[in-house]
Parts: sequence; C-alpha cells; structure tokens
Amino acid sequence: MNTATDSLPATFDDLLQKMLHCSRYARHLLEADRQLLNWLQKNYTTPCNRVEMLALLQQSGLDLTMARLGTCRAQAAQTSDGQADPA
Repeated sequence: MNTATDSLPATFDDLLQKMLHCSRYARHLLEADRQLLNWLQKNYTTPCNRVEMLALLQQSGLDLTMARLGTCRAQAAQTSDGQADPA
C-alpha cells in the first residue's frame, strides 16, 4: 500500500534537497542564516503539535492565529471603494 509516509525522503539530506528544490523561500532563509541548517538537522524529527508550531511561527514574525486570519479575510473582502463585499 502506498501511504503518505512511504513517499517521504529517507534521510535529512534527501528531505533538504527536496525542500530546496521546492521552496525559494527556504533556500533564501538558509542562505541568510547558516545556523538554521544545523538547527534543522538536529530538530527535523522532533514532533510538535499545532500550538507549538504556531508559537514558532509567531516568533519568526508570522501571525497565523485564527483572529489574525479573520482580520485578513475581512480586509480581503473589502472592495476597491472601501465597502465590505456583500458575499
């Protein structure tokens, strides 16, 4: 049976190459912060839950909380004349 875990790269180096191939953002982060590669290699198998992941993203300047997402959706619904989109 072919499951999602069957398609994961076998080693950190395989995973790293796949990530670098798929993400310019990841490439730029690793180029800008050489210590990040060491941290990733030490921690890439560490399990974490949603709360921990959100906290890490917020520390890096990304706010993905539901309240913030709701604000972004409301802003996106605004039309060019400043009125809320009725949809």
